[in-house]
Amino acid sequence: MFAGENELLAIRKWLEHGHSMSTSWLVVRALVDESLKKVSRSGDLRRFTDAELRDAAGVDEFEWRNVRTWWMKRRDDARTFLRSENQDGVLLDMERFPGGGRGITASTGIVVRKLEGALADQREDEEEDAGASGPVRYAPRNADSIRLSGPWRRWLFSAGEIEVGSTRHALLRWRVMTPAIFILLLSVVFFVDLVLRNRPIETQDLAYLLGIVVIGKFWWQEWRPIYHARLDRITALPEEWLTDDELPTQLERKRTRSGEVLRLVRYQAACPICGADVHLGEGVPSDPRRVLGRCIDAPREHVFTFDPVSHDGRHVRNERPGVS
Repeated sequence: MFAGENELLAIRKWLEHGHSMSTSWLVVRALVDESLKKVSRSGDLRRFTDAELRDAAGVDEFEWRNVRTWWMKRRDDARTFLRSENQDGVLLDMERFPGGGRGITASTGIVVRKLEGALADQREDEEEDAGASGPVRYAPRNADSIRLSGPWRRWLFSAGEIEVGSTRHALLRWRVMTPAIFILLLSVVFFVDLVLRNRPIETQDLAYLLGIVVIGKFWWQEWRPIYHARLDRITALPEEWLTDDELPTQLERKRTRSGEVLRLVRYQAACPICGADVHLGEGVPSDPRRVLGRCIDAPREHVFTFDPVSHDGRHVRNERPGVS
């Protein structure tokens, strides 16, 4: 039996309590909204294909198994919330209707099931164990929509990449090296002055030296992605490079047929444990040069490695030191 209006309104309220920009959350929310629009229709019209859900959710693509994993990990919480909304004794579930035959594709609908007690709990535990051991497969997503902060960065990466050895690359190197030379000259002037005048260090000298250190730190924080991308092939961009609402982004140095390029990328995966999105970021604090994938719903617990060659990853166990 398909879910009625009261059940759908209750589950939508539950979704809003845990609002997220995860792909799976957006798909489930779209499924609920589309079901509400056709709540008075017959059963066949309350089932939606993946293409319809993709358009309604505004996502590029998704895999049904990831959405199912996301839902199963949160089903108990949804059940508790439904009970508080006077929807006790029922369990909303997403039923998959397989396709078959010419022009018939698989579809999904929200149905009402009776609680299955221990059998349901056992099935959830089995799916959790199977999901936790699964690998992670990263894929580039929405690279064309990456927005950098500052007009200089936006102009340099207006095409999404810079060819190494090009004019823009030379300008980028000039932009990096000019402040470095300035900091170096300030340091030389400071120490030469101390040596030539042969005087003790005073308070104003310490303030001058502290200013040089602060300027150098800001310079390093700004341009270290360029250096790290050269050595490590890929590095996470700091927040200073991105607009306030931009998702985590990486800078990758990639070999192409025409030569090497520095390009903006955004690798993303689905968490095999809970189904939420996994974004790449720095492996701080003990290994900041390493790029790790973190689940947006459990960034400390659901942590995964990233192989820049195969784009695969595996779960980093919690007992392993230095990954949080």
